[in-house]
Amino acid sequence: MSDKEPKIPMPELADAVVEMGGETLHDCMQCGLCFAVCPWRKVEGDISEQFNIRQVQHMAQLGVDGYESDNVILACTTCGICKLRCPRGVDPAGNVRTLRSMIMEGESVRPQFRPILGSLRNDGNPWSGARSARFDWAA
Repeated sequence: MSDKEPKIPMPELADAVVEMGGETLHDCMQCGLCFAVCPWRKVEGDISEQFNIRQVQHMAQLGVDGYESDNVILACTTCGICKLRCPRGVDPAGNVRTLRSMIMEGESVRPQFRPILGSLRNDGNPWSGARSARFDWAA
């Protein structure tokens, strides 16, 4: 399916996100404050041009595909700044975690990403280290 073709909404997918932990999914009014404060806006490059937390939230609300690509679902650092700025208390980062869980359960994750996601799940660190060392890469 090309990007120009219309996507077919699947309400059952959105309902599954809510059932798996994305309780605030439908509270989003698409104001864009989450996108405005997202740290990815300050990064130049391919991923920052493709990742938009507001768009991910909207795709999940509608139940359309597109958030599964590597540069979307794995780009979010789940820092939580979006939740802090949301006037309605929506947790987009939490919804991203739920979407990741759904993908892992469906085993549609590429094999090269399974160790990374497993480390995130077990240790809270994608770099296979201690949780406290998670941000050492930033130095």
